[in-house]
Amino acid sequence: MQNISTQIPIQQDNFFKLKYIVPNPIHLFVKLKIALWKKFKPASDFKNAKMKFKTAIIFILLVTVHTQSCTEDYLKNGQTQKAATSLSKPKNFKHIGDIPPPVGYERVAYNQNTFATWLRQFPLRKNDTVYFYYGYPKTNQTWQYKVLDISTGNKDLQQCADAVMRLKAEYLFSRKAYNEINFLTSQGKELSFLNYVNVRRCNARQYASVDNHSNSGEETISHDCLMGFLENVFTNCGTYTLKLMGKPMIDYNAIAPGDYIVRAGSPGHAMMVADVVENKQNGKKMFMLLQGYMPAQDMHIVRNLSNEAISPWYEIENNEFIITPGYNFKAVELYKWK
Repeated sequence: MQNISTQIPIQQDNFFKLKYIVPNPIHLFVKLKIALWKKFKPASDFKNAKMKFKTAIIFILLVTVHTQSCTEDYLKNGQTQKAATSLSKPKNFKHIGDIPPPVGYERVAYNQNTFATWLRQFPLRKNDTVYFYYGYPKTNQTWQYKVLDISTGNKDLQQCADAVMRLKAEYLFSRKAYNEINFLTSQGKELSFLNYVNVRRCNARQYASVDNHSNSGEETISHDCLMGFLENVFTNCGTYTLKLMGKPMIDYNAIAPGDYIVRAGSPGHAMMVADVVENKQNGKKMFMLLQGYMPAQDMHIVRNLSNEAISPWYEIENNEFIITPGYNFKAVELYKWK
């Protein structure tokens, strides 16, 4: 796994921002009193000044009440967001497979070299903050449970469907199954990784390197080459790609890590099943979801805000809708790769 980009959190002071959005009533009072005194110095205007001064006092009282209300609302909203962020606070899990299942459930067993097992071994960051591709943190940090330790890039490309395709491509790349790294555009045109490599090799041999760990000394393809190919994929593929390359899940009990849920459209959305657990007594299954989002941002495992008791796990049996942070799906929108 490669973490290409490292980003630094940006600290913000709520009270500093509050200073600029809420006026100080005492300052208003002093400034208004001086202004009235300068304008109404003649005695003939004293009554007029007195009347306007009373009106100003009433105005200042109203501003004071409004200021207090703004302050309370501002601080209350900050406290609410802080409280929501602390719900079901995750521990320092190193991999997706370290996140514990709900009571009475255990992980479904898969073969060692499968996509499902690879996902369980995927590393997680210690920092649970989600950053946009340009390096700034999201304002709303309540959706994610944990953040995947994988690069986002510095362009607004790796969004929702792109995150699903990125993980699939990374798995195949780790297996050196280069000939299987292919994606369809929404028009059905195939983008082949090996074709991309062959074209690039004509101009830049640095995209390939000798694999010293191979007994045959065969030439392998660098990860930089994969990222170049995926940038082209992210530009030309999307949610319709996932519909074309998948088949609807008929048996929800067959759900497995690496499956995905997608609604094609603009804007559509897509998420990947990160892990699956099963209750051995009744056979019920729960699953975990991960996503990218728009604008492009760090991939993250999402919370189950509808049922914090089992978060970040979701139930599937007899659920017509799958309600996730930021998007609601129907269960019929679950897909398996063809």
